[in-house]
Amino acid sequence: MKKIFLVITLLLQIVSFAQPNTKTSLAEAALKGKVKSVREKTFSATQTDNEIQLGSLTNGTKNTFTTYNIDGYQTEMIAFDTNNFQVRRYTTEYDKNNLLLREETFDAKDSLLLFSVYEYQKGHISKGKCFRANGELFEYFDYFYDTNGNLVEQKGYFDTVLFTRWVYVYDTFNRLITKNIFDSKDNLTWYLRSDYKPFGEREDHTGKPNEEQINMFNSAGLCVISINFYGIKDTFEYEFDAAGNWTICRSYRDDVLIFVAKRQITYY
Repeated sequence: MKKIFLVITLLLQIVSFAQPNTKTSLAEAALKGKVKSVREKTFSATQTDNEIQLGSLTNGTKNTFTTYNIDGYQTEMIAFDTNNFQVRRYTTEYDKNNLLLREETFDAKDSLLLFSVYEYQKGHISKGKCFRANGELFEYFDYFYDTNGNLVEQKGYFDTVLFTRWVYVYDTFNRLITKNIFDSKDNLTWYLRSDYKPFGEREDHTGKPNEEQINMFNSAGLCVISINFYGIKDTFEYEFDAAGNWTICRSYRDDVLIFVAKRQITYY
């Protein structure tokens, strides 16, 4: 279960570089309405009969505070440790049309670690450059698109040396069905395979060769089943607020409650 929360967290946070998308941050996070902020914590939990007891905050799971602008784009995310002290803080700046301009990463003492800036061609990000706090170029990515405006490839460089290549494939509905990440020698290091079901559900196969995880999502975009490469199965149950966003997520392994995630959501 720790793995699924950590995987979801990492998918929502690409520290160095954003991935261009026509969706808002709220849509990417399956959040509805004019969300202003989300405070999320994950606790260990036990259940006796119908009574649930929450334990401590857990390592390797989500403990964050995220804010969004009025148009639904993420502006800041703070990650905390189990004592609720800041571990990292990420900020995002946009232009008046909500085109991504700059991202910054801060450490536990709120000192700047990295910042990224973006260049555009024809309304799409063409290059992302990541710098250390002292202004030294750390890495950069070049972005390539198909005729429908879908991102089809990213190439990452240290100095001028290629160190990674990300390749994307879409179906006829412009839905992402494959993502492959390769190293500098073009060896596959991570992949995503998405299978879309007739009523809006989706099944994702992620990982690397011989270490695949399966995540099953309902039509609302929420993960309901996760099976890791050991064959361990976790299931998720949700409670929702009036806007239709989940505020409680209970995680079960072999029908035994192990974690409860809680969210406090504010709205504009």
